[in-house]
Amino acid sequence: MFHSGIAVARLLIVWGGLFGAPGKPGSDEREWAKLVLPKPYLVLVKGIVVEMTVTEDPNKTSADWKATVQVAHVFCGPQTLRGTTFVTADSTRGLRGDPRMISVLRAGEALWLIEYNPKSGLVPRTRGMVNLPWPVGKSLDAEDYRAAQAVARAVEEVVHAKTLSDAVRLLRKYATDRTGEVSAWAIEVLARLAPKDPQITPFLRQLVDQEGLTIAGQVALDEALIQVARNDWQHSAERWRLLQTWVKRTLGPKDSRWVMQRLDWLAQSRETRGIAQERIVALVKMAALNPGISLEERRVIGATIHWIVRNYPDPKPAFELAMDMVRHSKEPDIRRMGAGILEFIPLDEPCRKTARTLADSLEDEQIARELREALEKAPRRD
Repeated sequence: MFHSGIAVARLLIVWGGLFGAPGKPGSDEREWAKLVLPKPYLVLVKGIVVEMTVTEDPNKTSADWKATVQVAHVFCGPQTLRGTTFVTADSTRGLRGDPRMISVLRAGEALWLIEYNPKSGLVPRTRGMVNLPWPVGKSLDAEDYRAAQAVARAVEEVVHAKTLSDAVRLLRKYATDRTGEVSAWAIEVLARLAPKDPQITPFLRQLVDQEGLTIAGQVALDEALIQVARNDWQHSAERWRLLQTWVKRTLGPKDSRWVMQRLDWLAQSRETRGIAQERIVALVKMAALNPGISLEERRVIGATIHWIVRNYPDPKPAFELAMDMVRHSKEPDIRRMGAGILEFIPLDEPCRKTARTLADSLEDEQIARELREALEKAPRRD
């Protein structure tokens, strides 16, 4: 889930050692514990709002707020934070702020992912860990809150492990957890710990064939294996089979989000050096034409294809994808998206002829008209 960052945050906390127990904070034998969260300067806490003021404009279209939050529990980070308070203030005026934040604060209790910066103090993060919208408010989104609680409990157990071996044992267990966010988190941490334990990479390879591994876990596994076994994994038939299974299945809204965001990232990142352009486009096509994937999440396909057109050398695969979306989809929104994409694709005369022929054959006059209009705007290619 994507949310805008907090524009202004004033946080007043006494900062202690990075990890309070067990072992000495910052000692060499505990260095692995700093890898339990995505960045070593992050802490994970439960906070309770003890004071809050909200000032809305007369039309109630925007608001300013200020809240004092007390740390009730520390899952990962210095235990000296417990009982301290921080103040967060922001606004939703114009394009600023995060409108969701007011609802989170009004819910009273939330789990917070907080970033420490020596110069600016502590700043709440709104994303950056297992696809959850941080902070996650109690009674605001019950499913997200349950998932965040499960992640927080797992994080706490691992960070309090006495040894690296104990931590890895716990992470291996959590890697196959039925809560997708827990599975994804554990696999991400195992990848970061792989240089410290030679048994982790073989374990991650075995997970590829793990029956029942969550979609979130599979997405995290693809990224993890790129990190720990890049050459072997990136070009493998195993990886291609895994990627195809995502886009051919019927998925719930959360799993759809994991998959579509991963496809968008693959299209835009250097990881695609291990996947030919035609294969990336094939995956996007399978996802676009799969009604079993949430339509709301498939709307990102338009942005993904725009990126492909701008950055890939051959525009023809993107053109064929757009044509197939118009030709084969039974969903008006997907057909309309395919038609609209044409105006961004450089087209030679044979492609233009194909598009005109398709427009003439369509029974849906609105989509035919949109296809012709996009064709007129499309850049010409020799």
